[in-house]
Amino acid sequence: MSRWLIPLFALLLFTGLLYVPGFGGELIFDDRANLEPIRLWLAGDISWQQVVFGNASGPLGRPIPMASFMVNAAISGDSVLGLKVGNLILHLLSGTLLFFFLRMLTPRDRHLAPHLKWAPLIVTAVWLLHPLMVGTVLYVVQRMAILSALFMLAALLTYVHGRKEIEKGSFRSGSIWIFIGVPAFTLLAALSKENGLLAPLLCGVIEWAYFIPRAGNRRPIAARIFIGAFVALPVIGALLLLVIQPGFYFDGYTNRPFGPMERLLTQSRVLFDYLGNILLPAGSEMSLMRDDYVISTGLFTPITTVFSVAGWLALAGLAVLMRRRIPGFSAGIAIFLVGHLMESTIFPLLIYFEHRNYLPAIGTLWAVAALLAAAAPRVHAKMDHPKPIFVTGITLMLLVLSAATYSRATVWSSTETLLRQAVQAHPDSRHLRMELQRMEMSKPFPDVEAARRHARHLMNLERPSTQLIGTINLFLIDCMVDQKTDQTLIDRAFNIKPETIEADVFHAFDVLANTIRRLPCPDLRPSILATLATNAIEHSGISDDAMLAWRMRFLAAKLYYYDGNLPSAYRQALTAWESSKRHPAVGMLLAELSIHLGLHDRADELLARLDELIPQTDTEGRRALEQNRRILNQIFLEGTGRRQAPFPNLFLDSVKDAEPES
Repeated sequence: MSRWLIPLFALLLFTGLLYVPGFGGELIFDDRANLEPIRLWLAGDISWQQVVFGNASGPLGRPIPMASFMVNAAISGDSVLGLKVGNLILHLLSGTLLFFFLRMLTPRDRHLAPHLKWAPLIVTAVWLLHPLMVGTVLYVVQRMAILSALFMLAALLTYVHGRKEIEKGSFRSGSIWIFIGVPAFTLLAALSKENGLLAPLLCGVIEWAYFIPRAGNRRPIAARIFIGAFVALPVIGALLLLVIQPGFYFDGYTNRPFGPMERLLTQSRVLFDYLGNILLPAGSEMSLMRDDYVISTGLFTPITTVFSVAGWLALAGLAVLMRRRIPGFSAGIAIFLVGHLMESTIFPLLIYFEHRNYLPAIGTLWAVAALLAAAAPRVHAKMDHPKPIFVTGITLMLLVLSAATYSRATVWSSTETLLRQAVQAHPDSRHLRMELQRMEMSKPFPDVEAARRHARHLMNLERPSTQLIGTINLFLIDCMVDQKTDQTLIDRAFNIKPETIEADVFHAFDVLANTIRRLPCPDLRPSILATLATNAIEHSGISDDAMLAWRMRFLAAKLYYYDGNLPSAYRQALTAWESSKRHPAVGMLLAELSIHLGLHDRADELLARLDELIPQTDTEGRRALEQNRRILNQIFLEGTGRRQAPFPNLFLDSVKDAEPES
């Protein structure tokens, strides 16, 4: 066994042990929605195709992580422990690929090459042991980010190997690696999470920084073709799409409290925050949720925005200037920025997530390593015994990182501890407040007053949509505990004019709707909640074509239906059906309402259309379709009037609650 494999194996084993305390806890936030299909599959309620190809977290569906969850569940059941162990194994595998990638890259860097024996291992160790990675590894659903990074690292490793083969004269072998291997790993990365599409661009960064042709020479034809086909053309295509079809990028802003330019300006500050957390991690400030992050509404509001923009322009310029002198620094800065290109620019995603640094952090660490290696000769010349000092410093750094990671993993051992620590640092995070309220109410002996405090805190924040969520959540607590609610609170809710309809707003309505369908709450009849939902849509000014708008109308239709207000239910369902571009679940509700209202020909048309839309693998949908078809056929056969269709129908709830960003 090679000598360097022994310390690598020891590092992987040590990292694994640090994460053991974090194997406790429960599923949190969007873990539950994304992993619910796994539970249904284990119970035999849905097919494997629905699990693998039915996820709505991103436009490509992320089938590879969903398939990996199925394999995980087949081995360990639906236990959270098994899922977290699976994430840890993938994290260690990513660290292994990172080590091999850096070890292959180091000889091409004149400053780092003399440190080939230890530099790749140290950078890999810092990345593996960094506390910022804990929130990615132990947050089960972030397997999507881990797998995407894993395949992107494989693409980078493949590219460097292929380019070296071309340099040695093995043109055919090298071309196979870069023209078949890189696209294959890019596809796997993208099917794990969409930012995997950035893998070729990262390969372009490596080409730019580490494969500089000698003076008077050109890059090999294979490299030029790769850059043209897999870097230049996609970039040009993305820019053309921005001009020709801007809605592809900007339609999602209809349900965001910020616009594209505000997000872009805000991200200049966010990226520096990420950089600070990578270089000087502060455990108390780390949090899964940072939805309280202040939006930059202009270049000078807040004033730090202009300094952040100037700072990134300066760093980018410095990276270009230093490419030949310190290529590791230039490559590192470029890897960090390119790694954030999809999630930290103009796409309408939520503002801040630590897990977005899982791969870009590699760039930051490599840039720092390159700067230290470049400065080392001068520092050595001024010190009597530099080696013991450097060894001691690196050892202490790794020990500090290890202690921080172990501490952070320990916090993850309890969902309650994790949430309480996070809300201390970010008291105005509505995601945290909502999760804490849910936790307080789900205890064997609910802490009702604590739950109400979280709801009231949201009611007193600035944004109207947050106030509405707090009010709806207070309704929920009142109905669950006292089976009644205050009329003045209902009046207050009707006077709130949300600035938009976000996923959190819909989720609050959805949870309350399900509750009042199960528990009596005379003061808050389903029709009242339905009217409040449609009132919120109309005040927000959001288009009915927006996904969350038609989903709210769909929810309102079900509530009206449940309360016996069939005309109102029909109107809302019809709007949702047309706005959703014929979503099967909405169509099924509309068909049932048509049967109720005696619109039998209309119901017949709808069921025929649904027969085309619902796949044979969707057992719930096919069951509902056949059930309503039998009722309608019986009506036609007997020539009778209306026939009662069952409610609620499980198929009606099949529109998944998926936030565009997890």
